[in-house]
Amino acid sequence: MNPQQVLVEELENMLEVASRFYKFKVDPTIDLVNDVDNGHDVWGKTAEYDPQSHVIRIYSTGRGIKDQLRSCAHELVHHDQNLRGDLTGYQDEVGEGYYSTNPRMRKLELEAYKRGNDFFRRYEDMVKKKRKNQWDGTNLKSNGHEGESLYSGMYQGDSGPAGLNESETFEDHALELLSEHNQAVFDKLIEDL
Repeated sequence: MNPQQVLVEELENMLEVASRFYKFKVDPTIDLVNDVDNGHDVWGKTAEYDPQSHVIRIYSTGRGIKDQLRSCAHELVHHDQNLRGDLTGYQDEVGEGYYSTNPRMRKLELEAYKRGNDFFRRYEDMVKKKRKNQWDGTNLKSNGHEGESLYSGMYQGDSGPAGLNESETFEDHALELLSEHNQAVFDKLIEDL
């Protein structure tokens, strides 16, 4: 597969999990934008979300796949904000320097930074663990140990998920790991640093 095909496949996989996690009533459309001038501009656009059309645009020229996925995770939070109604009337509040001058929009951006990066890091961890292990639909095989939990030891001292059972898929477990409970645990860990 060429890098563009890899990116498209990875975006589709991430969107599937994000759609279920955020409980989107309407999935966004993701457009990859090839803009050479923007790609050469150090301060060029990385991504943007259009609340009216539900389109996420990822500016892909000259960027790595992981970087583009991270941008998409951020924009997925803006899609969630839009579906919640938080972006109503946004057109009058954005423009050059809006982050520095508009407290309401800065708050929404900060939410997208926090939730988008948190989602992306957790999603990345799960993808790496899935890739490292074989899942046959009923048992996890890890280093020859059938039934060993994919996430055992991940939440020591926490009442987080104990592992996959026979009826769970990777995506189901991903949603459980990204639950509000685990978000609260994650927030507490950050506060304690």
